[in-house]
Amino acid sequence: AIAAETQASLDLARGPLLRIVTFNLGAGKPGRLLVVIHHLVIDGVSWRILLDDLERTYDSLKRGEAASLPPKTTSYKQWSEKLSVEASAGTFDDEVEYWTNALQQPVATLPLDYAETENNTAQSARMLTMSLSEWETRALLYEISEAYHTQINEVLLTALAEGFRRWTGERRVLVDVEGHGREGIVSSVDLARTVGWFTAIYPVQLELPNVWEP
Repeated sequence: AIAAETQASLDLARGPLLRIVTFNLGAGKPGRLLVVIHHLVIDGVSWRILLDDLERTYDSLKRGEAASLPPKTTSYKQWSEKLSVEASAGTFDDEVEYWTNALQQPVATLPLDYAETENNTAQSARMLTMSLSEWETRALLYEISEAYHTQINEVLLTALAEGFRRWTGERRVLVDVEGHGREGIVSSVDLARTVGWFTAIYPVQLELPNVWEP
């Protein structure tokens, strides 16, 4: 209840964007630390950096030593300013046509159960959960990749496109693919220990070939 209340207290417009709560569970019991940060401030990679620093600092202080952390890298502010400068200089102009074209291609919309009513709300949603066997998981992670020289994300995207085709009959689907956003697209930048929200979302159009089916 306290965790939910703390998360709800974050306010993007007026702050705070971060809260830390310590829990005293009583004598003889270890305490707990809750760190809540707005998603626009931190991404998954940043959490690993932050938690690693917290653990290092805690262990050092516990041993009675001074905390010592690796040097900081390019700040989020510096990265965004460099990115803006390079974009204004036309560094990425050659890519505009590619990404614009991906969004302009005709694609089918997802079928709706209540297309003519107002019942398409979160309340009417249902969730279907399935799991893979140990053999299927091993095949997915290792055997398929080795046989077809693919990565796991390519296999999953292919499965998504095939599932969409069986559902709708369409061989083309547009999806948003998420990446960590820390690629070296800006010169003189080191983001190895930078905390921020770098997550990049970009459109990818999947198209299945016309193959024979039994």
